[in-house]
Amino acid sequence: MPLVLLAGFGFAVTLVAYYPGLLTFDSIWQFNQSVSGAYMDHHPPIMAWVWALTNRVIPGPFGMLLLQVSLMWLALLLVADGAARRGIRHAWIIVALGFLPPIIGIEGEIWKDVQMSAALLFAFALIYRASAGRERIGGVVAALALLPLFYATAVRANAPAATGPILVYWALCTFRRKSLRAAAAIGATALALMLGAQWIFANEYLEVRHAYISQFLEAFDLAAIRCNGGEVAIPDELRSVAPDANPLCEAFDPLKADFLFAPAGAPLRPSTDPEVIRALGSDWRRAILAYPSIYLKHRLRAFGALLGGGTDEIRRPLWLPYSIPNRYGFTFVPNSVTYAIGAGVGVARPGLYNGRVWLAVAFAVLVLAALRARWGKRTDPAALALAISAITYTLPYFVVAPAPDYRYIYWTVVAAAVGALLALLQSQRAISIADFGDHRRVVGGFFSLARIAVDPA
Repeated sequence: MPLVLLAGFGFAVTLVAYYPGLLTFDSIWQFNQSVSGAYMDHHPPIMAWVWALTNRVIPGPFGMLLLQVSLMWLALLLVADGAARRGIRHAWIIVALGFLPPIIGIEGEIWKDVQMSAALLFAFALIYRASAGRERIGGVVAALALLPLFYATAVRANAPAATGPILVYWALCTFRRKSLRAAAAIGATALALMLGAQWIFANEYLEVRHAYISQFLEAFDLAAIRCNGGEVAIPDELRSVAPDANPLCEAFDPLKADFLFAPAGAPLRPSTDPEVIRALGSDWRRAILAYPSIYLKHRLRAFGALLGGGTDEIRRPLWLPYSIPNRYGFTFVPNSVTYAIGAGVGVARPGLYNGRVWLAVAFAVLVLAALRARWGKRTDPAALALAISAITYTLPYFVVAPAPDYRYIYWTVVAAAVGALLALLQSQRAISIADFGDHRRVVGGFFSLARIAVDPA
């Protein structure tokens, strides 16, 4: 009952703070599609389709807010209950993670990043709770978990990097006598089937128009190479014909691709011509092979900014408690609860918004598991699945990060936080320094690593 009360309180706080939901430009774009029924794949269209379903019951943003907030807090409750059923003391701390500013701070934004994280954590929580004290989860739960897993996989273009490890964990819990290698094969097969179903759903059922979003990343990289001394080609069809268009390098921002296309006077314009997109891809590959050092330096800078280094809160916003003006009349008025969360964000910045911290936490879970294995102790594969998911989701951003937005690493924070806490609370011995003996150096080193990441000075 205390877990239910704490999760219910968090659920209520989040709804009160963000009612009816925060809308950015991306949110309005997807809402337009949910109303019109004309879908485009600049953002994966499944979120707009789900929004069209919630509109039938609760028109506007509140239906989606209710969906993502319900999934997040119910997931934390299920994980905590699953931990308690495994004999883990202080399982309530898992629910309390939902109040961390980096987690609750953007939970009211109607974004695919939040939807993906909430759905994926909920799927994990179903598996973790159902497997407590059992050889394997039942077929009903296994099938039910696939629904949020599919949604999480489909709602962000790079989500498969995060859902893959969770699908392996699903396979381990569904087919108990399978080896890790067999579970990995089953998880990979399930992921491939989900991606195929996603493609069919988007192209055959929703009949999406293609935006070819790869062009924004490729043009971003080409501009970086060109503006740093490389001689590269960009198809003429992508160049703006506006008379006031700025020169490419004058508009280029090394941390954000949008400025090449979006504002007035932008030097480039997007194309939906497949031939132009193929030509751009060829130019991009040739440029990387011709100027690998410039490319890698550019990518390292963009990735570092995504993690929170070398940027500012104008380019990497942490707190957006407003809705942009829109033709539907949806508004948001902050209240005292909103401001309280904002105060927490102010205290937590920049340390808890530092992506290096959460990557360090995820890697620390793997190191702790390896050390425990040497001492003959087993680490719950659930903690490992979350830590690996945080890592496999984050590291590919080195080559695909188009901007330093914090929301891109939201799953990194959620998965690393929950996974690390499960690892630390796994048993009384895992958190009792008095009984830890030689293990105390591991715990001390873990927290020292976190402190150094937060404040390297």
